[in-house]
Amino acid sequence: MKKTGWLIAIVIAIVIVFCTAQLTSVKFLDPLNFDVTKDHVYSVDRTEKELIFYVDGEETWRYANMYLNDEETRLQYPFSKYTFDVILNFSLGGLLNGNPTWPGEIHDEDLPGEMWVDWVKVSEL
Repeated sequence: MKKTGWLIAIVIAIVIVFCTAQLTSVKFLDPLNFDVTKDHVYSVDRTEKELIFYVDGEETWRYANMYLNDEETRLQYPFSKYTFDVILNFSLGGLLNGNPTWPGEIHDEDLPGEMWVDWVKVSEL
């Protein structure tokens, strides 16, 4: 893959739910100090009260259970009674909270992009 002189990485955890489009808090890892060429451990602890996200053991975000009164219609995954999926994603472009997630235009010579996953472990607590 051709290197174009810069490498940016935004590592983010997002929980997508039907009940709200509000993103309460997110910590972006500093792209200048986050080496995407190194191995990293991403993890999530799920409790009845919240999801806690980590990168390399450092807490990056908490997503709280809102204990909705109308859970049957609003469905706050992963706290509802229904199953949900874990999605590992690599994406280019777009906006997050009104800010571009990619520096400038996407050019074919910068592609393809890659995401390497060594392993995924899911445990029931």
